Amino acid sequence: MRCTMIVVGSEGTADGSVVICHNHEALPAIPQRLDIVLRKAHAEGETRYCGFETIPQVPVTHAFVGDRYWPEPGPQGDFCSGVNEWGVTITCNGQSSREPQPPAETGIPWHFQTELPMERAKTAREAVDLLGWLVDTYHCPPNPDFDIIGGESSWVVADQTEAWYIECSYRHWVARTVRPGELLALCNRYSIDGDFDLASADVVSYAKEQGWYDADSDGPFSWKDAYGIEEFQNAPVYRHLEAGMRAQLEPKWGSITLEDCFAAMRDHGEGTPLCPDVKSPNVCPDPDQETDKSCLTAWRPLRPYCSALTCASFVYHLRSDLPPDVGVTMWYHMATSCSSGNVPIFPGVTALPAAFVTKAVSAEADEYSAWWRFKTLATAVDGDFPKCHPIVNAAWTEFERDEFNALPAVEGRAAELLKSGQMAGARDLLSDFTIARLEQAYRLAVSLQEQVAGLTGGPAAAERA
Repeated sequence: MRCTMIVVGSEGTADGSVVICHNHEALPAIPQRLDIVLRKAHAEGETRYCGFETIPQVPVTHAFVGDRYWPEPGPQGDFCSGVNEWGVTITCNGQSSREPQPPAETGIPWHFQTELPMERAKTAREAVDLLGWLVDTYHCPPNPDFDIIGGESSWVVADQTEAWYIECSYRHWVARTVRPGELLALCNRYSIDGDFDLASADVVSYAKEQGWYDADSDGPFSWKDAYGIEEFQNAPVYRHLEAGMRAQLEPKWGSITLEDCFAAMRDHGEGTPLCPDVKSPNVCPDPDQETDKSCLTAWRPLRPYCSALTCASFVYHLRSDLPPDVGVTMWYHMATSCSSGNVPIFPGVTALPAAFVTKAVSAEADEYSAWWRFKTLATAVDGDFPKCHPIVNAAWTEFERDEFNALPAVEGRAAELLKSGQMAGARDLLSDFTIARLEQAYRLAVSLQEQVAGLTGGPAAAERA
């Protein structure tokens, strides 16, 4: 998993909100689907399956909506990101540490670590405490799907009052709050230095025992220096990615909008080492990128923020002046960012269109899966990017402009319903809006594929209900 995240503190946005952006990537890009998990009460003594471990179940698990891989959940799990009914959001990057790997098929994999806070936490701080407990108590397992990227993770969790950034090795973790004046650009290397607010009890003493840290020669303790792998920490791709993401938003500090964040997630870094071929910006410079697992070695290939490896993209908008049902929004799209359109999904959504929740039959193109609809469009656009992308980009820009124009009235009405105690009515209203926009996005993708086929001579799309 090779992903990028941006966190914009409240002082950086035009409306004083916190915004969290995440492009989720995999090698190769893996089909995704949305899913709604309902609130559920559990009997005393129940347990929770978590891949290679079973943990005690809590009395009540919260409802949430999130993005997951197409297969049935296996021992590695399959949730990637999401938001729960309390407005707690979570998203993550894969990491690798120098800590010795634990035995195979033990511990709690990152997909379950991502899912559990959504079903158990009412606040971001509760999510941090839960993640820390999971790492301390059960550790992270090795990741069998990658030869270099380990089973470790980093997460951004947030609610309407605060955001946290957490990094873990197999058995240790550190966490820090995101300050209002910060802009964080985060990749698959550790970023936390010595400025963490919470951590495993033995995070420093363990590093000393391993010979990774000596107070006399190293000075103040640094998590990233002690636990990080040198090749990852110094990888050119991550330096370029982080600098490029900051360059997108720093000039707009204090007035950053959602549109700016969407643009950052769609950027290719044209004219930089991340994108040497402006005619094919979604194609990674390493020709073996799509097939050779060894190219996960972070110091080999460069790749842009938006690429053919992008599975899905999220922009979380957290506003503190509204109830969480309205004030927290997961803007979401499937497949390559520059060829898809963002749709707002609210925490209490009650239903989603079938094409967006349908499990793809396999990792091959599936005409019933919305993800494959958007992926097929992106692949067609990449066939002649200079000719096709301006048309597709203009269409999605107009599509999102329509959403921004319609949202104030929808959110205002939902807030009124919530204020009068009509939660079900508010959630139905917001769900209807999300469903309508997802269906419109699907139809627009079909239409755009028809237009692209006319330009390139490629196959036309067949619309599915």
